[in-house]
Amino acid sequence: MENIENLVKKYIKPGFEYEIFFERRKKLKIEVSNEAVENISSSEEQGVGIRVLKDKKLGFAYSSFLGEEEIKDTVEKAMEMCEIQEADEGNEFIKELLPSKTVSIYDREGLSIPLEEKIDISIRMEKFAKELDNRIKGVRKATLTEVEFEIWSKNSYGVEFEYKGTSFSSMIATLATDKGDSAISWEYRGARRLKNLDWKNMVKDAVFKTVNLLYPLPFETKSIPVVFFRESFAMLLEAFSPIFLGDYYIKGKTLLKDKVNQKIASSKINLLDDGTLNEGLMTVPYDAEGIPSQKKFLIEMEYLRDFYIVCIPQ
Repeated sequence: MENIENLVKKYIKPGFEYEIFFERRKKLKIEVSNEAVENISSSEEQGVGIRVLKDKKLGFAYSSFLGEEEIKDTVEKAMEMCEIQEADEGNEFIKELLPSKTVSIYDREGLSIPLEEKIDISIRMEKFAKELDNRIKGVRKATLTEVEFEIWSKNSYGVEFEYKGTSFSSMIATLATDKGDSAISWEYRGARRLKNLDWKNMVKDAVFKTVNLLYPLPFETKSIPVVFFRESFAMLLEAFSPIFLGDYYIKGKTLLKDKVNQKIASSKINLLDDGTLNEGLMTVPYDAEGIPSQKKFLIEMEYLRDFYIVCIPQ
């Protein structure tokens, strides 16, 4: 990491501040079908992003290669981008790293488990699905994915942070057939530690969804209570998510711009952006700019409280 910073210092021009963000990511993916291994893939990628700042103008460039020529080219591109941008009083790098109460989970135990045992988990997913309901005739794919990542960042003010973490995920797509009808559905689970990966309940949900897609019948248009599966509600929420963006709030593009602390939803609705969630899949100590992860209500008991990442120049 020190070598990257030395190269940035070597090629950056006077008057520019800099911020370096480095990430390395390793990934193992096991795919099983017909109770046998279909594919095992292993990959590693890394890259560095460099932001430069001058006269309140910001430039950025990125490289997947870390040789001297590539770092030089990245620094020069970032400075070129900076020169053509408009100044913004909100553009600045942090001068002090605030303490974070959030930790990034790194599961050494899960990483050390032999490949054969991880393959066995994937095969057991498929077997379990068939045991739960005799209408499950096959599994399109059962997948176990392991990710190990490392983050390091430092800027020209000497502010530096680093952390590493792990995540594990599983996915299964099940096929049900009965009385001439057939259906396919899928389910997913994720965890920061392999031992906490709840793949059995994932399989149960996949089987439940699949067999309930059999024998569909039409019905009259009516108003009825609806229970959404997680991914369905997430898709619905995604469709409305732009109205909560801080950028839209600043530019007056959201219908909620004058609704802070007003009622906008059912009293049963809470919408929480929690970057501090214990062992959450996306929980890390700091974001890419060195800001500690936070917990923020967007909607709290029917009231609009905040927006995503609102940056207003002081």
